[in-house]
Amino acid sequence: MAFDSTGYEQFILPYTPLVVKLKMNRVMDKAAYEKRQAALEAQKEAERDRKLALESKAIADYIKAKGITETPTETGLYILRQEEGEGDVAQWGDEVAVHYVLKNLDDEQLESSYDYERPMYFKVGSGQMIAAIEEAVMTMAPGAKVTLITPSALAFGEVDLGETLPPYSPLKIELELVEVK
Repeated sequence: MAFDSTGYEQFILPYTPLVVKLKMNRVMDKAAYEKRQAALEAQKEAERDRKLALESKAIADYIKAKGITETPTETGLYILRQEEGEGDVAQWGDEVAVHYVLKNLDDEQLESSYDYERPMYFKVGSGQMIAAIEEAVMTMAPGAKVTLITPSALAFGEVDLGETLPPYSPLKIELELVEVK
């Protein structure tokens, strides 16, 4: 019932019987437990709010430093048009192909579809792509190129992707709509 057939790394072989000795130091009643959980949740929420405030400031500072005058969408996404495309704008349910370059606001590249030498295909509205890209492609026709400045809520949110993109980090995305099917 402990580590079964998998064991634990090199420390515990599979099917090893274990003897566990426990000493109970203190029993917490339900009210004390709920109070402790509420305090932990309040602490977690305060930290999230602090990080979101830092994110908002980072976006505002970036927008100001770059002299960006566009107004963000209702979701907080900045769509900076580089090239207009031709044809019909992508719609909900369309299959699209995009090229993208993901960067943090320090312009450090995190990932690029160009590195894979092929665009990324997804169905708009299916949740297969981050919300910022889904929102942006519905304003683009094939051949269009935009740069997105996106809050973390439309990207990776509280997910920690390492030093270059910690939780609650805004993104800069260079996006090209290659094809709409």
